[in-house]
Amino acid sequence: MHRTLVAAVAVVALIAPSARPAEGDASAAREAARSSGAPLVVIDPGHGGSNVGSMGLGGVDEERITLTVSRMLRRRLKLRGMEVALTRERNGYVTLSERVRRANAAGARLFLSIHGNTSPGHDARGVETYVAAHEVVDVAADRAAAAEKDPVAAIRARAQVRQVAADSERLARALQGRLVKVRDGDRGVRQHAWDVLDGVRCPAVLVEIGFIDHPVEGAELLQAETLRRVADALADGIGDFLAAPAAPPQVLPAPRSRPVLRAAAGPRR
Repeated sequence: MHRTLVAAVAVVALIAPSARPAEGDASAAREAARSSGAPLVVIDPGHGGSNVGSMGLGGVDEERITLTVSRMLRRRLKLRGMEVALTRERNGYVTLSERVRRANAAGARLFLSIHGNTSPGHDARGVETYVAAHEVVDVAADRAAAAEKDPVAAIRARAQVRQVAADSERLARALQGRLVKVRDGDRGVRQHAWDVLDGVRCPAVLVEIGFIDHPVEGAELLQAETLRRVADALADGIGDFLAAPAAPPQVLPAPRSRPVLRAAAGPRR
């Protein structure tokens, strides 16, 4: 049997059906976090169900790879004393807005959406981490301020949105810094208007763990050991973020002329 096909079968075998609905998992994690004081991390395995995502080597869908890594990451974070919830527990379809709603309802300390990348020529490789585009943050800040009747409350609401955005960039850099230690190709921290990051009320990022259609990298991402190293790196990055002192709160709205991270083009997640 071809080596890639063997690896593909191995990845599929790692995904055992779950009897737990994601909604129940989030509720249990929320209550556990409240009782213990542990941080609650919401992991979003990209795609699922009718939205299989991109096609990788060996015919393995992106949604299978992201679910495998998400489950590995959950185990590692729990060993570190964190509470964890997944936005989906099985190969089922969950809308992007529902993923955001579940993260907010759970009271997440941070939100991580995991994806696999592809390129038109099947020749790109590397890892990258995304935060919400600055334009999206501007709209969210304006919306939060407009919802307040008191001017002081409006300023605080706007500042809170911008603080979450600043913490998201800090989380993204922590994750990217760890990923590049275990994977080749540093594509950097970028910004984009991903739907799954729009409206999340805690630090939120989207990671592309590699190009699943690349003849070399794609084959590596079908290996369980590679996925374990990716999960280890993500767990380390989350640990780095939570251990670092938070940035000082922003009292006033950040200027629109602030430096912009590298923007990305492509479909909305």
